Amino acid sequence: LMLTQTLLRFGNFYHTNLIRRPVVTQCLTLGVLYTASDLFAQQIEKLMPGVGELHGNDQANLDSCTEPSKGTEIERTLHMGAFGGAIEGPVLHWWYKYLDKRIPARTAKAVTTKLIADQVICAPVLLCLFFPILGALKRQSWEQIQQKFTEDFVPLFVVDLALWIPANIINFRYIPPRYRVTYVGVVSFVWGVVLAVVGGHEV
Repeated sequence: LMLTQTLLRFGNFYHTNLIRRPVVTQCLTLGVLYTASDLFAQQIEKLMPGVGELHGNDQANLDSCTEPSKGTEIERTLHMGAFGGAIEGPVLHWWYKYLDKRIPARTAKAVTTKLIADQVICAPVLLCLFFPILGALKRQSWEQIQQKFTEDFVPLFVVDLALWIPANIINFRYIPPRYRVTYVGVVSFVWGVVLAVVGGHEV
C-alpha cells in the first residue's frame, strides 16, 4: 500500500512538471534513463564480452572478448547521461512538438508521414551528433571519431529502424501528445542500452 501511494505521488508530481516544465522534465527524464541504461549495458558487457562490436570479426574483436572484466566506468555513464539529457532530450521535445503541430491527425497516412520524417530526418541527425559528441567527451582524435562513425553508423541505423519504427507506430497512433515523452522515455531506455554498448566500445 505504501509503495502504491509513493508511485501515485511520484506519478502526479511527474505529470504536473511535465505540463509546467516540459523541456526540463523531458531532458531530466532522458538523462536519468540514459544513465541507467549505460549502467545496465555495462553489466551486459561483463556477462557477454565483445558485445559492443557491431562490425567485423577480426583480431580486435577477439582481443575485446578476452580482456579481463573491469569495474563500472563512471565517466562513460556520465557521458551517456549528458548526451541523453543535454542533446537528445531537447531535440526530441522540439521535433515531436513540430511534428504534432504540422501533422496533428492520427490517420494511417499521418502516422506514415511522421514515421518517414522521423527516420529520414531526426534519427540520422541524432546519430550524426552521437558519434562526435561522445568521441569528444572521451577525448578521442578526429580520426578515431571518423573511424567509429564509418564502422558503426550503418549497423546502428539498422537497429534504430528495427526498434523505433514499431515503437513510433504506437507512439504516433495511440499515445496522446501529453504522455508521449513518458512513452518515448521508456523505449529510450532500451535504445540507450544499444547506444551505450556501441558508444562505450573503443575503436
